[in-house]
Amino acid sequence: MERHRRNHKTFHGRDAYRRHADGTGLHGNHDHGGKRQQVYDGEPLTNDGYTYSKLPKGMKLKAKVDGSQTDEGSSSNIITEYTILHGDLNVTKYFPDVTLVPGILKVLSDAAITITAGSSSKIYNGMPLTNSSFTTGPLPARVTRVTATVVGSRTIEGSSPNVITEYKLWNGDQDVTEFFTNVKCVNGTLTVTAGGAVIIGGGDDDEEDINDGQTPTTEIPDNETPKVDFLEMDDHRIYIKGYPDSTVKPDNSITRAEVATIFYRLLRETYIDGNAATIFSDVPQDAWYSLAIATLADLGILKGYEDGTFRPNNPVTRAEFATIAARFDKLTLMSSITFSDVPPSHWAVDYINSAFVKGWINGYKDGTFRPNQRITRAEVARIVNTMLSRLPAELPESFLNPYKDIKDTHWAYIHMMEASTFHDYERDDKGIEFWTMYICPVTGEEIHQDNSKKTRIATTS
Repeated sequence: MERHRRNHKTFHGRDAYRRHADGTGLHGNHDHGGKRQQVYDGEPLTNDGYTYSKLPKGMKLKAKVDGSQTDEGSSSNIITEYTILHGDLNVTKYFPDVTLVPGILKVLSDAAITITAGSSSKIYNGMPLTNSSFTTGPLPARVTRVTATVVGSRTIEGSSPNVITEYKLWNGDQDVTEFFTNVKCVNGTLTVTAGGAVIIGGGDDDEEDINDGQTPTTEIPDNETPKVDFLEMDDHRIYIKGYPDSTVKPDNSITRAEVATIFYRLLRETYIDGNAATIFSDVPQDAWYSLAIATLADLGILKGYEDGTFRPNNPVTRAEFATIAARFDKLTLMSSITFSDVPPSHWAVDYINSAFVKGWINGYKDGTFRPNQRITRAEVARIVNTMLSRLPAELPESFLNPYKDIKDTHWAYIHMMEASTFHDYERDDKGIEFWTMYICPVTGEEIHQDNSKKTRIATTS
């Protein structure tokens, strides 16, 4: 009996309760019983419910929960006191490891908030149009500012949405986004239209560079006298140069500054002005391309933008260079579609078709022209050579290739050598060009050529 009584006392003693009490959890209610959240109505939100776990069988717990939330936002629903009972016996002191977990009282707002992504438009320039701005309508008192991420991009002609992908609402430095349930995000619109600046010629067509919707400062009507007479047709000058590392980069894109320099090198002596001063704010007077751009601008061949810039480092597309070429001559208009990806609505359709009819440009085997693709240095050489009838049938057998990044199997090999080698020439009775003398680009030696020695026929792309 004594052993039985000792065991009974031990069961009710401190050690016995501790064996069962380790890890007991007491949670202020935010998921069970009463309201966890409500829409703001000016009345306090409270919840006196609670849950608990890991108590020995036959025991129960009573607790007092104190919390209140009136405005939009959240606050803790706190357990301020508790009692653990075994029958009518208060055994709280035997449970020292009780964890108190606050609940959450959340008041939401259904106040309407509208966030609108910015809209932008510009003339096509081959570069993506983006706009990360946004605006909001009236904000509730507890929202002092809004941040948002706007993602949208449009490169080719047409429109696409400018989308808000995420947003946050702030009350000072506190993120209160979760408390506002009636937020509407409105897309903006990014619109790219035809028209704009072209390096050569005039009108309202466009070239691949950053335009930001601005129009050119110089207008030259399409019916103006063709400017092909500005270019040297008889003297076959060098107009493309290699790089110090013995490369010529035939498959690289070409910039506005480089295109301007090419046509400056091809100008007749009459039109070259060594004192021309730049008129563009982003063309430094001491830049390597400054004189070329200034001279061509003075001649009305080249133009910039309303903000006074030229954007010399921006690349040029196939459509844009085709337009440049076509505007050196009268347009030959066509009623039929030449390329499947150049519809009648395309801003450069007349120029592309006209240049194609003259044999200055070609498309691809799949029937496309790929107007928005950046034009390469090799493609430019081919077009310019064709415009100026600089098409040697073959290169001299003794010719030494000075460039390590183009082989004689490259489709534009002869075009690149024609553009980058100083030479004299003659034509046969069919107008075919043959070099009679050239300066060897490797040795610098002047080499006179026997036209009976030839190596390969020029190809086109």
